[in-house]
Amino acid sequence: MNQVSKLSELIESEFDQTSKDLAAQYRSLGLRASGEYERSLESRVNEQGENIKAVIMGAHYARYMEEGRGPNKRQDRGMIAFIYVKLLEWMKVKGVTDINPWMAARKIVREGIKVPNRFNKGGVISGVINEQWMDDLNDKIFDLQNEAFMEVLVSDLQSIA
Repeated sequence: MNQVSKLSELIESEFDQTSKDLAAQYRSLGLRASGEYERSLESRVNEQGENIKAVIMGAHYARYMEEGRGPNKRQDRGMIAFIYVKLLEWMKVKGVTDINPWMAARKIVREGIKVPNRFNKGGVISGVINEQWMDDLNDKIFDLQNEAFMEVLVSDLQSIA
């Protein structure tokens, strides 16, 4: 197996585990409603010659669970009604009964959603993918590259002797 393939295999393993860790974080924070986010998590690693492209895909709204969202551009009754229907679904799944869904929808449309809040303390992504995660991944990549370098060095030294 060549060095790029070994590196690709390492990254694929790490990204698969990270996808599992993201799903676990999502559940531990109590953010699960429909489960769409968890089902949408998928890691992809592609080798293209000497290059490796790696990405973790997820639901489009994942960034809003992490960062919140601003007010809607369209703030009419139709948009409030759209958010209202979504809120009713969410409230049913989560068992939330202590908010007025129409007023909450109106507030979301006009002001957005701030994170953290009483339903989302934040960190659904940054609790997993952060500086420590990057440092650990870099260390594993460095170790793999160092191992390959040492194999070549030992081989070269043995051929000289």
